[in-house]
Amino acid sequence: MKIVFSNHAEKRMKERHISKSEVEETILNPDKSGKQDFKNFAMKTRKNGQLLITYYLDKQGVAHVITVISTSKISKYLK
Repeated sequence: MKIVFSNHAEKRMKERHISKSEVEETILNPDKSGKQDFKNFAMKTRKNGQLLITYYLDKQGVAHVITVISTSKISKYLK
């Protein structure tokens, strides 16, 4: 699957010290994934113990990353 990043997502990744490879790994091999409203989400636990949440649109097999979040509230999201 091809993965492209919005300007907003790239800005958030820089602020939160998240690499493109981490986001790609999260989308391709998530711990949890699904659909919320019109967008897809994928979650994966990071090496630093935080949870990486990626929101993206799937348009004809291309993941358009909207934003990324890194949180310590793992139990809130991974149930």
